[in-house]
Amino acid sequence: MLADEVRLRLVCHLVVNPGLDVGELADLVGLDGRSIASALDRLVHIGLVTRVSGRHEVDTGSFARSVRAAAALRPKEVRTPVADALRRYFQRGRLVAIPQVGEWGFEPVLRVLADSFELGVDVDEPEVNRRLLAWHPDYAALRRHLVDQGHLRRDHGTYRRVR
Repeated sequence: MLADEVRLRLVCHLVVNPGLDVGELADLVGLDGRSIASALDRLVHIGLVTRVSGRHEVDTGSFARSVRAAAALRPKEVRTPVADALRRYFQRGRLVAIPQVGEWGFEPVLRVLADSFELGVDVDEPEVNRRLLAWHPDYAALRRHLVDQGHLRRDHGTYRRVR
């Protein structure tokens, strides 16, 4: 559930600033209220966040139980060519180098980046840039690779994930 960047950021903000409403969280995270409300609904549904009178807080007991359960189920390190490529290019949640077109690791890296976008949902260019900047400073190269390799389709400044 917290593998999603938006939900993770919401939980982090709510741990530090409990009692925020959708508008306040939207300002902090930099997304529209509808996206925030949808992410919060999922967090409330699983019991990680509580909502009272439009204000949100992390249910610390539920959070602690979830962390303990996840730690107990932690898988051993996966050793596959794709996992090795991803470990090579990502450190601490950031892309540290952009693989060259055709280089092993290029396509797995693009798939990770493409996962920053919902399939079939239109996103304007400034939002695409913001999301890719969270991965690497050269967001324009990342955007170009995602379009050129068919992960995103561009139409007059609007992007849509197509695979």
